[in-house]
Amino acid sequence: MCPILYEDKEKKKALALQFDRCKGCGICIEICPRKILTEGKELNTKVQYPPVLVEGGVCTFCRECELICPDFALYILENSGT
Repeated sequence: MCPILYEDKEKKKALALQFDRCKGCGICIEICPRKILTEGKELNTKVQYPPVLVEGGVCTFCRECELICPDFALYILENSGT
């Protein structure tokens, strides 16, 4: 399951999460300069709560979360056609 957390159709980019890869460390939540991520309420297969987008949050695709994630669970999709 790879949900799209945020998508900007104009920029053709999206922030995606490999849900079951996340170990729930919360580093992405702490590092996000816009504070758009928060702990989710749904458990994954590792019995962790992967992040979700804060209501009204707007991702700037700075890649901080992608670069810091030790599990490579968060990533930016370029030319997203979804």
